[in-house]
This record gives sequence, structure tokens and C-alpha cells, in this order.
Amino acid sequence: HKEDCQFRFSFNYTDGCGRTDGEAPERGWAELNEHSASTREMNGGHRHEVLDDKVSDINFRKTIDM
Repeated sequence: HKEDCQFRFSFNYTDGCGRTDGEAPERGWAELNEHSASTREMNGGHRHEVLDDKVSDINFRKTIDM
């Protein structure tokens, strides 16, 4: 996150872009990283299914906490 990168990719300088929480995806990845060891040896389809279930659970918990 160097200064020149911030100017090129910041939504503050992108026409037609609204405000957003740019750190939100990183928080999601932090939760998914917990499952990296258990999904490492899975085939692509099974890994996708497990991670999709985890993301669905994360979204469900966000909805409940609203």
C-alpha cells in the first residue's frame, strides 16, 4: 500500500465510485484462512463447497447481528 498505489486504486479518486470499506474483504479472508489447512488436500470442487459453506455462515452471522 504505497502512496502511488493509493492514488491509482483509491475509490476516492475513481469517478462514479461511492464510499466503501476497503478492509472488509481482508477481514473475510482472515476468517477463511482458518480453513486453509483442512482444505489444502481437497480437490477443487470439494474445496469450493467447503469455502462456500463457510462464507454462507459468515454472511448468516452478519445478518443475525444486524
